[in-house]
Formats: sequence, C-alpha cells, structure tokens
Amino acid sequence: MTGATATAPIRLLLLDTETNGLPKNRYAPVTTPGNWPAILQLSWTVAELHGASELRVVGRRDIGLALDPAIPWDTGAAAIHGLTEAEARRGTAPATAFAELREALQGVQVVVAHNLAFDRPVIRAAAWAAGIKDVWPAGGTGLQELCTMELTRPLLRIPLPSDPTSGRWKAPRLNELYTWLYGHVYDMSGAVLHTAQSDTHCLECCVAGLLRRGLLRCEGGRLV
Repeated sequence: MTGATATAPIRLLLLDTETNGLPKNRYAPVTTPGNWPAILQLSWTVAELHGASELRVVGRRDIGLALDPAIPWDTGAAAIHGLTEAEARRGTAPATAFAELREALQGVQVVVAHNLAFDRPVIRAAAWAAGIKDVWPAGGTGLQELCTMELTRPLLRIPLPSDPTSGRWKAPRLNELYTWLYGHVYDMSGAVLHTAQSDTHCLECCVAGLLRRGLLRCEGGRLV
C-alpha cells in the first residue's frame, strides 16, 4: 500500500538593503570601481511556503556592515535611512556578511526583493569589492528571482505622475503595495525613515498578503 507523499515546501529568501548613496551608472558592470554604493545594512528573511498560502518564517538576519574609512559618507542617503556616520563605520566586515548571504541563497529556491533590479547588482558589486565573487548564484542553478515591484505594477495601476493619461503605470513603492493590501500604511507611527530590517518585514507581509489573496501562487515549483 502506497501512502501519499507530501509536497516539500518551497523555501524563499526575502531581502532588502540600505546603501551609502546610489550607483553612478546602474548599467555598469558590477566590477566597475567607484560606481556602486557600499551597503550599510543587509537584511533577509528565510521562509517556507506550505500549501497554497501559508508562509512560515524559519529565520531572519539583520546585519550592519562597516563602511570603509576611505569611502565618503553620503549625507543624502543618511536622510533616508537615518544612520549616523559613526554607526556606519562600525559593524560587520562586508566579506563576512556576504559569505553568510551566499550560504543562505544556496539553501532556497526563490529570492524575493522589491526592486530586484537595484538590489541584485548592488549586492553583487559590494560583495565583489569585498572579495566574494560568487555571492549570487549563477544562471542555471534553478534559483527563481521575483521582484514584487514589477509583479504588482499592473495590480496597483498607479498612473505615472509625469504622464497620468498615458495608460502606463508607475512602479509602486513597497509601502504603497502594503497599503493596497492591508488598507493602512506599514509604519503607523508616522516615521519617514526606514531600515533594511523594517523593509524586509514589510516585504514579508506583502508576500504573505499576495499569497492569501491568490495573487501569487505556486505552479510547478515556481511562484507566479
């Protein structure tokens, strides 16, 4: 007599970064010196998808990375993330942080970010500068990459501010997606600052909300 075999849960890694500024050229190779900003905060959540919509968190990691003394402090970025320069100069060695992320990525089937087109090259560039050349799994490894910003652009249908009658939609911010799903902003305290840790938790809530509504589902071992 053969019993039913339970389907193994899909394991996801949801991540976010806070950086010391923006890339000078976002199309440049990740090996281009001086082009890519240093990462100040790196946060990720590992979760398993059980059944159609139950997201179970199995681990969280929040790392503050030490900013190299030779890298100038970006005051514009500080107005967004709220870190002081003294705080940013302390922290975990980047090579240690990226080695840990590399190991975490090797144990999941899906990596999720809100604006993956920004986070992926920034992580790869910062890891490369720290001597970790293979932080991001190479193509062909089976790792699925999911960007919630692009996934939900046609769901929220927010008109482009520069051309609201064009029929094209702007990329939703993470808190805009959260508000659309839950009916209130993520941070009800009114704070304008955000960290990689809080944004990763917000992303986790958004993915859970999309799954519960059936707007994100598993087909053939992939999220669609």
